[in-house]
Amino acid sequence: MIGWAAWFDARRLRVWPSLVTACSQLLFPGCSRAQLERDSLVRTTPVITRLDPTSGPAGIAHPIQVIIEGHGFLPTANTVRFGPTELRNLNSIRGGTRIVFSVPKEFPNVGEVPPGPLPPGTYEVTVTTPQGTSTPFAFTLTPEPGTP
Repeated sequence: MIGWAAWFDARRLRVWPSLVTACSQLLFPGCSRAQLERDSLVRTTPVITRLDPTSGPAGIAHPIQVIIEGHGFLPTANTVRFGPTELRNLNSIRGGTRIVFSVPKEFPNVGEVPPGPLPPGTYEVTVTTPQGTSTPFAFTLTPEPGTP
């Protein structure tokens, strides 16, 4: 029981991943950290390692799907923040290593103010789960084709 309590406390306090892995390996020999994360025994703060693509044209006439690659994503209920916009309850694929989303092209409406277009510029992209929020990655909305 002492081993289980140590593993549980390490998991709840989110101490160094190597300590959590070491405690988990004592209790679950033969399990890799990836297996433990996939089986919900150990959860870490989400980490974005790559966006594909990293830019695209602004404007609602140009839809863009982005793949977020990383780890620590939940099977369901991930929140992606794209600049001022939150996209909630997104699912991950490939064992919690990818999330696919459509780039929002409008500011969210506030009260009675209608949504407005997101202008060209660089926007931060993050993933949030109950374990925390990833470090931001940059996505650039470029001017619409044909605009000066």
